[in-house]
Amino acid sequence: MGYASRSGHAITNPTAPRAFGVCDRCGRWWNLYRLLYQYEWSGTKLQNTRKRVCLECKDIANPQMKARLAPPDPVPVYDPRPENFIASRFDPSPVSGNPIVTQERPPPPFRPLVTEQEPRGPITIE
Repeated sequence: MGYASRSGHAITNPTAPRAFGVCDRCGRWWNLYRLLYQYEWSGTKLQNTRKRVCLECKDIANPQMKARLAPPDPVPVYDPRPENFIASRFDPSPVSGNPIVTQERPPPPFRPLVTEQEPRGPITIE
């Protein structure tokens, strides 16, 4: 009849007893001090999953699960001077292929932007 230790990989010492624990992955018995906590990325820091695993079952936290931080927005310019696009609408240079415009056209008539359509009447379902 074969003999198998019931304590698994845990070391039993009657003069200096230590607690036993079970690995949450493989289910083998180890001394509790030899079981390690498993960590995973949660946002920008490592989070303890509260699983105690042996050294053979311990995984390295996957760096692909780490959140990426975008760089901050640039500081806005104080008192900006944007280009006058209305005045530069017609390019007088003959290089671009446009004819030279001697007289500027008047702007198109103002039309208010319609964001919501007016109701057309009651909706009937047939």
